[in-house]
Amino acid sequence: MNLIPWNKNQNTLDPFTDMLDLDKEISRFFGMPLERDLGFQDNSFGPEIDIRDTEDSILIKADLPGMDKKHIHVSIEGDTLYISGERKRETKVEHKDYVREERSYGEFRRAFRLPDGVDTKNAKAKYIDGVLELMLPKTKEAKPKQIQIEVN
Repeated sequence: MNLIPWNKNQNTLDPFTDMLDLDKEISRFFGMPLERDLGFQDNSFGPEIDIRDTEDSILIKADLPGMDKKHIHVSIEGDTLYISGERKRETKVEHKDYVREERSYGEFRRAFRLPDGVDTKNAKAKYIDGVLELMLPKTKEAKPKQIQIEVN
C-alpha cells in the first residue's frame, strides 16, 4: 500500500487544501463564497479599499458605510499607511423574529506600504457618505518626466 499526499499538485499533506479548492470552485460557479451562502461567515468587519496611482498622487478610497468619523483612524509611520477603526453595533436586538444578520461589526486595521516619492506631509483625508478618501501627493522627483528626442 502506497501513501499518497492529499493534493499531488500542491505537494502537500494537508487534507483541508482540497476542501478549500472545492470552496473556491463552488464560489466561482455561484458567484459568492460558500461560507457566506450557508451562514458560516464570521461577522468581522474588513472594508473594501481601492488604490489608484496617478501621475500626481496616490488616491485611496475605503468603503466604511455606517461608521462615525470619530471611529476612523489614519496614520503614516515611515513608509506604511495605516487605516483602522471600529464599526459599532447600534443596539443589541434580542427579538425572536430575527432570522439572519449580515451586517458586519468590529475593529479592523489595514496597512499599505507606500512607494518612494510620496509626500506624506501634504496627505489629505476626507470622509463623505461612508467613503474615506485619501490623497497622497507625489514629490516632484517621483513624477514622470517627458524627455524630448532630438533628430539629427
